[in-house]
Amino acid sequence: MNTTRTAAIVLAALLVIDLGHGFAAVLCKNRAGGVILREKCKKKETQLDLVQLGAVCPKGDPGPPGSGSRVVDANGRSVGPLVSGANVLMVAGGQAVIVRADTSGFPADRALAYTTSDCSGTAYVEVFEPLAPRTVTIGGTLYYPGLPLQPVHILSNGFADTTPTDCTNGGGVVLPSGLCCEMSDRGTEDAGVAMTLDLASLGFAPPFHAEVVP
Repeated sequence: MNTTRTAAIVLAALLVIDLGHGFAAVLCKNRAGGVILREKCKKKETQLDLVQLGAVCPKGDPGPPGSGSRVVDANGRSVGPLVSGANVLMVAGGQAVIVRADTSGFPADRALAYTTSDCSGTAYVEVFEPLAPRTVTIGGTLYYPGLPLQPVHILSNGFADTTPTDCTNGGGVVLPSGLCCEMSDRGTEDAGVAMTLDLASLGFAPPFHAEVVP
């Protein structure tokens, strides 16, 4: 989950809750990894606990001055700054994007969005933080949102980070491409047409590791 975005939404939620007037604000996480402030979570969204997120906690002692960190490949090449969890800041299509990384390289992450109910037609990448959008990784291909962004009515999502059994058990359909298509009218979200980047062309060699930058 994008820590910066989550923190901002948590703050907004706390402000709304504090204002009262009978408005019940909750944080909802969808299957594509986005966190959204709503009055009530939609179907297939998970309501997040503000306490578990650390939104309510006692004030601690001041910590030591912080330093940066980055992800480096097996040859010592910098993959990019480590911005939160296992998310790396990179550049794709001339824009700053957030890419999921681990020791093996770039694992399958998130899902493509479609305006059809069967994951056919134009694929989109949902954008929950325009400053540095999160990408989708499927089978060695990075999908990033093309500009300009546009409101898109999403009716299905194609996932790569699930097994065929889990897909069918969850009500999805395994496509010939191997993606798990889940039909769900998620309403309108900001998105960009999915643009592709061959991750192998970047020349990074796993395993990756993180290191502190003084």
